[in-house]
Amino acid sequence: MSAAISKLIQIAILSKSWGLQDGFVTIVFGGEFGADIFRSLDVAVTKIGVAIAGFEGAGQLQPFSSKYDQFIQGKTVLFDNEKRGMLFFMDKKRVIASAVMP
Repeated sequence: MSAAISKLIQIAILSKSWGLQDGFVTIVFGGEFGADIFRSLDVAVTKIGVAIAGFEGAGQLQPFSSKYDQFIQGKTVLFDNEKRGMLFFMDKKRVIASAVMP
């Protein structure tokens, strides 16, 4: 698992606002990995990585097929609102971008 994904998962686990320590997510991950999955950050990151890897390996992803991927490949252009969204996401002052961008 990449360091960026690991960091994003850590932020999600530690952030109460994401609700990962309560409710549905705990039930789902707890049912799969044990009720104490979120008691240890290292264990949680590892197990969530296992879940992500399982999902990626299930053939449900369509890699490099989004409009953003087409934009990066020079095959399409983004509308103004899409450009604003991309800039918003990539703003290093925001949590998402700081967690996943180099």
